[in-house]
Amino acid sequence: MSRDSGFRLSHFVGIRSWPLLLAALWIRCSPAAPRSEPVSKERPPARSVATAQRLTGNSRSTRAMAVARAQHTATLLPTGKVLVTGGADVNGNALGSLEVFDAATGVWGPLLTLNKARSHHTVTLLPSGKLIIVGGRGTSGRVVSAVEHHDSATGDRPYVSGNLNQARSNHTATLLPSGKVLVVGGGDGQGATTSVEVHDPRANTWTLSLARPRGPRRPLFPATPSPAAR
Repeated sequence: MSRDSGFRLSHFVGIRSWPLLLAALWIRCSPAAPRSEPVSKERPPARSVATAQRLTGNSRSTRAMAVARAQHTATLLPTGKVLVTGGADVNGNALGSLEVFDAATGVWGPLLTLNKARSHHTVTLLPSGKLIIVGGRGTSGRVVSAVEHHDSATGDRPYVSGNLNQARSNHTATLLPSGKVLVVGGGDGQGATTSVEVHDPRANTWTLSLARPRGPRRPLFPATPSPAAR
């Protein structure tokens, strides 16, 4: 502040006000103290545990399957139990066993046996409550054409109900609104196939559609039923 401005201020401010004025000017001209940033705090571990509990619900550990397996199927049954079918063991050998998991007790039920060991197959739950087990890779990696039916209500051993027109694995099987089962593509042991078969559970028949020339391999592709499908 210049002397001229201070002289002019003295005409308007009494001598007793000078200490207050000087204090105000010092505070205004002094550099502002740096603002401290708030220290971020991590969420307490207890909260993360509570979140995990909310996401998982009443989770609990269950017993292991009787047989280690991969490339199997797991099908939810009308009773709420889960049927695990076939697959391959640690050595890649096809398995012929079935296990039933009871979600209410967390216990695996007694083993059943397929007529044909298989992996890379499909299992479809029919409107009748029965299951149809189609295709897959069997013993020595051979592609399976045998079709089996299993009645989960009685728990009886699956039985062979027929054969595909063309053996296949890595295919899809889709339940149509009509109750029929559409089986599409996969591999027949020599390469990919574009053939399509339709299974009529009431007549227990398999109808093969015209197969197009072989194209690029397309296993494990999704198939979704159309509302207009019959």
